[in-house]
Amino acid sequence: MDISNVTIENPAMGIYIYRNTLPKELDIVNRLEKTIAENNDEWFKWSEALVGDRVSMKDYRDCVDFKVGRHDIINRSKVVNSDLKNNDEWFKWSEALVGDRVSMKDYRDCVDFKVGRHDIINRSKVANSDLKNIYDDIDVRLKACLEHYTKKFNIKMEFQEVVNFVRYSRGQHFQVHSDHGFSYICTVSTVMYLNDDYVGGGLWFPHINYTYQPQAGDIVLFPSTFIYAHAALPVEEGTKYSAVTMFDYNDRAHGGLHPRSNSSMN
Repeated sequence: MDISNVTIENPAMGIYIYRNTLPKELDIVNRLEKTIAENNDEWFKWSEALVGDRVSMKDYRDCVDFKVGRHDIINRSKVVNSDLKNNDEWFKWSEALVGDRVSMKDYRDCVDFKVGRHDIINRSKVANSDLKNIYDDIDVRLKACLEHYTKKFNIKMEFQEVVNFVRYSRGQHFQVHSDHGFSYICTVSTVMYLNDDYVGGGLWFPHINYTYQPQAGDIVLFPSTFIYAHAALPVEEGTKYSAVTMFDYNDRAHGGLHPRSNSSMN
């Protein structure tokens, strides 16, 4: 993606804001909620956001989230139907028909369902098709911003975390924290703001005395260290949606573990 026409701001050392990189036409929030509502895989549902070593601390972090990467979408599609344990109506018992799909219970009275390898693969793709599209819509734009950012600082990020979609309702927040710390290692942090029809919910960097008020479509990149500790300020009215991910030089510090298992995301 070409971001030559994107307005780029550098309000503080190390912090870059890429304005309106996610255009409203993408309608990410509505597509995301629709996909979650229609997806019966619990892996892709809103759940309480945890911190550190997957601990619940609502006074510290109070919101809901779910994490997803391309790897998840592909492999959960396989898992959902791997043992034919799923909620897709395509794979449910129903009245058995005869001939040109006619009901004749006095002739054939039972239930059945039909399945082939083609069905399993293609129905799996249908279940998560727009989730993959949402991920791709975000990822291609994020990568373009990351390329610009890393060139500025002569670094190269080869490891990407899964994308963490986060939803804050009224009064919800995430207190001051750094992304790189005792439970997780990363170098560059990114926050993508999916809407702005709410009050409050600013991104506050107390150590550098800077507060950013989110605007829909903006992507913010900054270093992950303790100097750039930050908070998601409480939402006063409305509902705030964001998407967060981290980058690192490589996967050495991530131990080959699935990213979901060891990240707390912000």
